[in-house]
Formats: sequence, structure tokens, C-alpha cells
Amino acid sequence: MTDSKTYQGQAALPIGEVARMLGVSVGTLRNWEKSGKIATFRTPGGQRRFRAEDVEALRSGTALAEGGDAA
Repeated sequence: MTDSKTYQGQAALPIGEVARMLGVSVGTLRNWEKSGKIATFRTPGGQRRFRAEDVEALRSGTALAEGGDAA
């Protein structure tokens, strides 16, 4: 797979890796986090991490099925 780590039992992907996977910039991912398009959590050191299943949902177009705007 990738060089992802696990954090609290979840696959934890760093922002740069997710940006490459989705073909967007790091800044775009930060904006998506602020708007609620994708959720993140922070490591004890304060680094932003993304759950692998959230990234995959965004890639497949199933993110924000609760009425949000996925585009």
C-alpha cells in the first residue's frame, strides 16, 4: 500500500499523500477540511491526518451523502 501509519486503529494518511492520491493541492485539502468536505484528525504532535476510508469515499464520489456538496 502506501507509507501510511495507523493512529487509534485507523489508517492515517498525511496531507501530502492524500493530495497526491486525489490530484489536488495541499491547500485545496485544507479548504475541503474547513468546509466539511473531508474530515481530519490530529496526531498527538498536531499533524493533520486523513482516514483512508474517508479519502476513498471522496475519490469514489460517495462523500457527504448526507446532503453536502461533494463537488
